[in-house]
Amino acid sequence: MEHQDIIMNNWPMILKQFLLQAQKEDLKTSSYPKEWAGLKMKVSFGIGTPARVPWIAFIAPEMQVSRGFYPVYLYYKELETLILAYGVSETEEFPKSWPAEIMNSSPTISAFFNKDIPRYGSSFVFKAYKIGVDNEKVEFKYFDEKPATDKDLEADLTTILDYYKKIVPSETKNEVSHQDEDYSDREERAPASDKLKYKDPHHQKFVKKVANLFKKAGFKEEEVTVKGPTSRGADIEIKHTTEDGRKIKILVECKESEEFKEYAGLQNLIDSYSTKARREKADLALLILKGYSIPASYMESGEREKIRKKEKVVYWDNDAWKFYEETVRSMHKPYARYTILRDLGYKIRLQKDPYIIDAFEIKQSAKGNKIWVFAIEPEKLLKISYVFRRGSTDPEAYQRLLTRKRLKEIGEFLSPARYL
Repeated sequence: MEHQDIIMNNWPMILKQFLLQAQKEDLKTSSYPKEWAGLKMKVSFGIGTPARVPWIAFIAPEMQVSRGFYPVYLYYKELETLILAYGVSETEEFPKSWPAEIMNSSPTISAFFNKDIPRYGSSFVFKAYKIGVDNEKVEFKYFDEKPATDKDLEADLTTILDYYKKIVPSETKNEVSHQDEDYSDREERAPASDKLKYKDPHHQKFVKKVANLFKKAGFKEEEVTVKGPTSRGADIEIKHTTEDGRKIKILVECKESEEFKEYAGLQNLIDSYSTKARREKADLALLILKGYSIPASYMESGEREKIRKKEKVVYWDNDAWKFYEETVRSMHKPYARYTILRDLGYKIRLQKDPYIIDAFEIKQSAKGNKIWVFAIEPEKLLKISYVFRRGSTDPEAYQRLLTRKRLKEIGEFLSPARYL
């Protein structure tokens, strides 16, 4: 029997070959099986550059690597650890996942390591192996220091694959099979090698709703581009020219959940779009997460600002999405773009010639403070000022939400027939 045949038919040898190859800069995968135990088998060492976490995934026909759940080996080279995991895709959320008995009893990879890890922290641990590599020799140990023999490796894989094949029909019977896409995170892909990104009709409907929000806010029709169902990367691309002549490019990724829940894997999404923003020379990536809450640690003002400046990423949770919907709805003219741009970190630079307005001075006798009252066009005011409204992207905001009802009441209060 040829050496290649041995590798192709002997799982422990395949796994050892995978770990040895991961030590090099050899990214080729053509020598690995395309199927294993009746499942599609996908291998990746990265695309273009070596991945920080090489992987082997086993996928049912109903799944794709970027949209589904499946058994997967994840090799954390820096930690010298191989995880056989109940994998969960992080590129695009799948309507179903592993049964509750798995998610409730198995730690996530992030929890297992109890530290920041490069990728895939929201998947669940089935088995963990300490890996020792010495020249062409690979040693496996469980975390209790017990050696993992070839029989153990085969038995572990068989157990999780049999369980997966047993539950997949019931978990995915209403799902549609889509084109495969590499599990590699977007940082480790070259743009030319990106696979087509699946978009279902429900998702596309939400994407169009988001695009319309930006248009109603005052962004021009030609500035907002919606990607099609077979698009690569972000759902929407905005190329906007501000009043002071700056050109801004924003990538918008849209995610929607019908069941309100906390978004898992936020850091992975931030990392992916941080890289994509730089790769596509975008100024910012905006993640819109309708139907999701965001972990408390990511909601702190300092953390949000740090991520915006360092990673070039801003995220809106469900409350923020509702806030901007109401803000755009309440402003009859397309001035809401100034609020959106300010919340994204952009300030309109004032024109050289200042606005000239008439103002009335009102003195407060108690402390000698002065109040200036003046009339100004809303668009001019929104350009040069900002209201820190509750419900926006910052939890420390204090001003009440702007609504149509409040605007109408203010208008009636300032009616010329009554007060002016």
